[in-house]
Amino acid sequence: MASKSQRFNAKSPFAKGFRSGVATLGVAMVVTSGLGVATVAPAYAASSDVVTANDSSQVIVADALANGYIKSSTDATNAANTLSGRAFLSNHGTPATMSNGNQPVPEGTTVYMQWIDTDGAVSPIYSAKTTNQLSQSNGSQVGPGAYAFDLREGWTDANGTKHVYSAKGAQQYRLFIPDYTDTEGNKVTMLRQVGGFFPSTFVGSSTNSNLGQFPLLGTNMQRTAIFMNVVPQGDYMTAPQSEWKIDSEGPITSPALSLSTRNTISGKVWLETGAGDYANSATGPNQNSADPSVEGYRVIISALSQEGIDAYKANVESLPDAERPAAAKALLQAHPEYISQTVVATTDDQGRYTARFDDGKYVVDDYVYAYVEDAAGNRVQAYSGYTSPEFRAPDYNGSWVPNVQPGQNLIRKPMWYNVNFAVIPSTETHLDVTNYDSTANPAAPGDTAQIELSGSPLSPLGNRIEWTDSKGNVVKSCDPINSFADATSCSFTVPAETPDGEIFRATLYSGTNAVSADSFIVQASGATSTEASNTTPVYTETTAEQGKTTTVPAPKDSEGNALPDGTTFAGGNNVPAWVTVNSDGTITVNPDASVPVGTVDIPVVVTYPDGSSETIHAPVVVTTPGATDASKFTPDYTDTTVTDGQGTTIAAPVAPEGDLPEGTTFAGSDLPDGVTVDPSTGEVTVAVDNGLTDGENTVSVVVTYPDGSTDTVDVVVTQNPAKDTVPPVVTPIDDQKVTEGSAITPVTVESDDPSASVSVEDLPDGVSFDSATGVISGTPTAAGVYPVVVRVTDSAGNESVETFTIVVEEKDQPTKPGTDAESNAPGYNAGTGKPGESVTIPQTGDKDVPAGTKFESDNPAVVVDPNTGEVTVKIPADAKPGTVIEGTITVTYPDGSKDTAVVKVVVGEKNQPTKPGTDAESNAPGYNAGTGKPGGSTTIPAPTNNNGSAIPGGTTYKPVTEGSDKTPEWATVNPDGSVTVKPGVDVTPGHYDIPVLVTYPDGSTEVIKVPVTVCEKDDSSTPGTGDGNNGNGEQPAPVQPGTGTGNNGKGDHNGTPANPGTGTGDGNNGNGEQPAPTQPGNNSGNNSGSNQDTSGQAAPVAPAAPGANNSGTSTGSFENGSAPALAPAAEGNWSNGASAPAAEAPSGSLAYTGASGVAMIAGVGALAMVAGVVLLGARRRKNS
Repeated sequence: MASKSQRFNAKSPFAKGFRSGVATLGVAMVVTSGLGVATVAPAYAASSDVVTANDSSQVIVADALANGYIKSSTDATNAANTLSGRAFLSNHGTPATMSNGNQPVPEGTTVYMQWIDTDGAVSPIYSAKTTNQLSQSNGSQVGPGAYAFDLREGWTDANGTKHVYSAKGAQQYRLFIPDYTDTEGNKVTMLRQVGGFFPSTFVGSSTNSNLGQFPLLGTNMQRTAIFMNVVPQGDYMTAPQSEWKIDSEGPITSPALSLSTRNTISGKVWLETGAGDYANSATGPNQNSADPSVEGYRVIISALSQEGIDAYKANVESLPDAERPAAAKALLQAHPEYISQTVVATTDDQGRYTARFDDGKYVVDDYVYAYVEDAAGNRVQAYSGYTSPEFRAPDYNGSWVPNVQPGQNLIRKPMWYNVNFAVIPSTETHLDVTNYDSTANPAAPGDTAQIELSGSPLSPLGNRIEWTDSKGNVVKSCDPINSFADATSCSFTVPAETPDGEIFRATLYSGTNAVSADSFIVQASGATSTEASNTTPVYTETTAEQGKTTTVPAPKDSEGNALPDGTTFAGGNNVPAWVTVNSDGTITVNPDASVPVGTVDIPVVVTYPDGSSETIHAPVVVTTPGATDASKFTPDYTDTTVTDGQGTTIAAPVAPEGDLPEGTTFAGSDLPDGVTVDPSTGEVTVAVDNGLTDGENTVSVVVTYPDGSTDTVDVVVTQNPAKDTVPPVVTPIDDQKVTEGSAITPVTVESDDPSASVSVEDLPDGVSFDSATGVISGTPTAAGVYPVVVRVTDSAGNESVETFTIVVEEKDQPTKPGTDAESNAPGYNAGTGKPGESVTIPQTGDKDVPAGTKFESDNPAVVVDPNTGEVTVKIPADAKPGTVIEGTITVTYPDGSKDTAVVKVVVGEKNQPTKPGTDAESNAPGYNAGTGKPGGSTTIPAPTNNNGSAIPGGTTYKPVTEGSDKTPEWATVNPDGSVTVKPGVDVTPGHYDIPVLVTYPDGSTEVIKVPVTVCEKDDSSTPGTGDGNNGNGEQPAPVQPGTGTGNNGKGDHNGTPANPGTGTGDGNNGNGEQPAPTQPGNNSGNNSGSNQDTSGQAAPVAPAAPGANNSGTSTGSFENGSAPALAPAAEGNWSNGASAPAAEAPSGSLAYTGASGVAMIAGVGALAMVAGVVLLGARRRKNS
């Protein structure tokens, strides 16, 4: 057979000797039977085509008695597609198939059968075991030693023809029991087959050479038989070899008549071919012209002494026949001196011999034992009176001795003549067609089939090989075949005209007996290869303990790869009851104590996706408990829980007994997708994308130990549903500014998850959150800056944090003199940031706190610039979203007074989750805060990463155009990421977070905010009017340093509300003492003013446009009495005494009278005062 024939499992008992060419009748598997007798499976791979089993090294169990198809003698007579019979030891009885007086072989002995169909196709080998349970009657065809083959299943060849045995006349069969060793250590070998005579040869189901078998043609074959011969091992049946007498005198010519024959035994030795005896069912064989005499063979004969005879009678002959061989061995091993002499006689050219005993050594002629060795010194089996290792008369077992029967010359006793030996040459030589078969590997016209021989040496009878077609015509003959090498040259080329379905068979003949055959089929046209023909599935040998459940791993192909997807498996013919073949190819075995120790080949039918199928065998070695590695170790996994969408690794199994043996391997059994097992460590990996289902999943791992034993270890992987990791999206909430005592605009907290829970923190007193309605409302009772934290948490625990600020301004109150702390109101808006980011928050309460003011933080995590008050917070990388980092900033003013302001940073996370490893996950861009005025334009620079790293090139920026939080129309997102804000006059002043959509090069996105404050609109006054000529500078002209001399008056600025300080100054102002010098003018006058303030200090005066001969008086009132810098005024002259309009102020006044040395004093006074009032009015007041 081709590639298929090379698939055989090297550990299978049938594989030994398959390619070796050595003797194959030795021990391969010892199986202890119920009677304590060891049986041995054949140690060779018999040639056969793939049928249900596509492997010549495998055997199909087809036991009709074990499976219950035959339960009685009647069933054996009538059951269709069966072959039945009995197996015996030929120790004392006749060659008949029933009522023969012989002992049965040990119960449980394996019998093998093979058959050839009418078209020449050779079947696989089938097996069955003997039983003594159906009947105890020696006259029943199912009596002790019964066997029966159930052949109903048959097999199908490559052309779709089904082959089933039914005892048709042209169907041939052969039977054999391979050599085995009995409990005494002796070899038991096959002597006779019924029908056929010659052991293990093919015989027709219908033949005239009937030896007792009975064919029910077209239905079954019954009453066949096998007879075995016991050959003693060792030298207990002879004297020590050093004492053997070698008789070299040659044979006596006529021992029956000679008077010189006392103390002699004579006879002949020939090679038995079966010729003339194929129908001889009464006696041993006759020598005829086809049976050649042998020269140079040695006959070894031993005799007992008188003492030995006496002991033998007492200890052996007194026992039943079945017990005598063991008793004889025990006696003679204990007393080797009971053997008086062993004589060796050599045959002449006619096969004759005579063995001459010394006087006194052969005392009684009924107590001798004899056997034959060939010319090479090998012991050979033969028909004789010594088919059992017993001392007895040569004619004791008369029906088995070759004819003519042994005789005596009564005058010259003790002596015997006609003690003949009909040698049965070994027939365990096997023929195999190596490259084609009848199922999976058909040949095509022009292909050449190759032959190979294996097993025992060729028979001395002469050998030939014949090729025949399906009609039995000989198409090629190779004669003689003298060596295995000769057979390789007997190839056969398929003729070009051969039709589809033609069967060609090669048969090896020993003499005239067909001892082995193999066949193949031809597909001449349209032949297609099948998956069965292209796949070589192999099971690994598995060890299974009695009483323990073991899993045999599914087979793989010869390269170690899995079989094609969709391949299915089922039990073959006569699968033992303790075996379950699973659909995935694994096999569950649980042999109990009644299953014999040894190798059992489990038939498995493999069906491929293309519909082709074959039967392979899984070798299972049954052992006693505690004999395997599997019985010594109990590895176990730790059960594991995994969340859907996540992967995990399960550590290798651990055995409490210690480390598993080196060489232990691991394999998954029917693993879910995405689950793999490391074959060398057993570590189980569950991939992120896997086939587990929610809940418990059992993952089975087959552990195979170095001795071939296996364990199946389960690990439970519990998969939880995929965790919701996306936090709810919260609708942004705008900041609010109200005056204490005024209600805030109600805020409804909204998110995309209506079921999410909401909590609100740090609301001003008087403001509350209604969890039932989701509305924040109320009237704050105390002024201050309140960063409010809103937490929205879904059912999975995902939290989003939204912050906004409520600024509560205090009601207007009369200005009271006091400290810097009372005059200033520093504060901070709340900040947000992600873990690992740095967040910078400017001091945005009073931005113009007195020079020299210092800032200090009470929290090391909140770092404040001591001069500017700007706060930087580095959020820890492991900070939990929603956490608030808070610090108290202590403000120390130049006058020593102190103030405090609270700053808060809320740890947040992106409203839209990003995938790990994306640009959006790796960057944290942020904008600096910007300001703008209605009607003005401001550009905020592009964002930068908080950690200082560069934002990836190719990042784009766009406005947010969808959703409730859109980019306002008055904000333009520029391609470089900068944002230009142009709030219109209708835009309400206040704080705005302008959303910007950032798209990274990898496609990930996020929305970031630009903090923008829209300030109050400037309320500049109209230039004053009066006598004189207005300068013709429509826009402020550049100023130049003024010149002049004079004294500036100095007033008492440390006044009180009740007693304001005053100051006057006469003369020309010069030398640029004013903050921005004006263009020279020849001015004169005096300034006088009264500023009602706790400090009484006048603010610097801004430059004015040039003018000449200006004189006037400016008056104005300023809140807090601290005048701001004056804004530039248009060029022009005002008439003396006329003043520009002054803004109304709640309290305090400052008057400038007289002619100033600088025209700006009169020209821009009123305008500056108005601007000052506006700016001062925009300040937040503290509670006094």
